[in-house]
Amino acid sequence: MDPGHSLVPPVPCWSLLPPVVWRSMALRLDLPSLRAFMLGCKAFTESLRPVAEFRSTWLYNLRRVFPSDPVLQEREMSTPGQAQTPISCLVLTLGGTNAVTSQYNQLYMWDLITRIATPLLPRHTREVDCLTVSPTGQCAVSGAWGFVGDARAVELWVWDLESGQRKAKLEGHVDTVTAVCVTSCDQRAVSGSHDATLRLWNLEGGTCTAVLQGHEGSIGDVRLAPDGFRAVSMSTDDATLRVWDLNSCTCTAVVRVPRGSYPLRLALSADGSSAVCAFTSNTVVISPRLLVWDLS
Repeated sequence: MDPGHSLVPPVPCWSLLPPVVWRSMALRLDLPSLRAFMLGCKAFTESLRPVAEFRSTWLYNLRRVFPSDPVLQEREMSTPGQAQTPISCLVLTLGGTNAVTSQYNQLYMWDLITRIATPLLPRHTREVDCLTVSPTGQCAVSGAWGFVGDARAVELWVWDLESGQRKAKLEGHVDTVTAVCVTSCDQRAVSGSHDATLRLWNLEGGTCTAVLQGHEGSIGDVRLAPDGFRAVSMSTDDATLRVWDLNSCTCTAVVRVPRGSYPLRLALSADGSSAVCAFTSNTVVISPRLLVWDLS
């Protein structure tokens, strides 16, 4: 591409990428300054080969897709000291009028009507990796981890969203907490971790009531059925999904994804009757697929 050549017409930026580039890159958007950073991109088409022009093309299109927005700027100003920190987790409350976000080790409760963000205190000591809000919107649970010397420091905290204060510490996991869910009554939570266990928690007392074992590797995701009595977990390492009875704390079913594949994401239907797992092959040719599982 000629360096003096004009930039491409304004089209959605993701449509410019051929599949091989889209699969091999990681994109980070910094909306306040509308910058795009391409990380680990190893494959380029002939027309997008120069890296500098490739980035310029993205910048041009991002400005068209995300024009300057005073709302975004105002929200940035409402979080002093965190303006250059990307939001890593975002959860909306059931009514859609509030949101909870994490920026490194700080959680914020956003009022989407007044556009004001209130920090939840105290801060985590490490970066937040997972976050959930209870169905009632009254509490949140967040997980963070990092190293203290050579040892891992794992934090799983419960928050009172009305007071903006930490309510309890949930201690027991020895590795990164990857996912957490809260029951509809706000009394129990279930979490999954890289330590290959799920833990059932009493949120009122902040105690672990059961350790669910069975996965042979890191747990990537966990979901609760609406009745709060069943959970479904997923492990990429052992390529299985497991259904758990939270009353008896036993595994009631195991399903393995097709041979040569590994699961990536997990979701449950609103009535809890079906689970959908996104998985892909571990071959050179990536083939994303969905597996629908009848839980009833």
